Amino acid sequence: MNSSTQNKRKSIITGAALQLISLYGLPGLTVKNISALTGLSTPIIYNSVGGQDQIIIAILDHFKSRIENTFSQALANQNGSIDKIEAILKNHYRTLSDVPSFVTLIFSDELYDKSDELKKKMDELIALNNSVILGLIMEGQKSGEIRTDMDSQHLSAITLASFRKIMKQLQ
Repeated sequence: MNSSTQNKRKSIITGAALQLISLYGLPGLTVKNISALTGLSTPIIYNSVGGQDQIIIAILDHFKSRIENTFSQALANQNGSIDKIEAILKNHYRTLSDVPSFVTLIFSDELYDKSDELKKKMDELIALNNSVILGLIMEGQKSGEIRTDMDSQHLSAITLASFRKIMKQLQ
């Protein structure tokens, strides 16, 4: 099978997985349900992507690439730290609003209980977001754009926790 067919199947499978998460939450995400939704046999799904954890990892990798693009655009197209942070959070909001099942998946505490591999992938996403936001806050503090009477780590944690809370409420 060529890589084009493999990528197409992977896209179909992850798209179906996002649909199932949107409709039924994480408990509805099973290879059997993906098979029923896509018409692909379970062996094809396992050969194309893998089991449930690998499907979730493929979705998280897709989300990670989207946010990396967001970071690149915000850092290139905005001037001040606050404008960059705002652009990043607005884009995250749009992405998560466009694909609500991302919210269910990304802000799920259940993923931490499933496997070490999923926990590691979630930790990577959190660290990526935190490092970019933290770097922008530190940059803003140096330039006088952001207050310095609070630790940059705390400001980053407050920013990301507030964003998470807003997204969870909209879920």
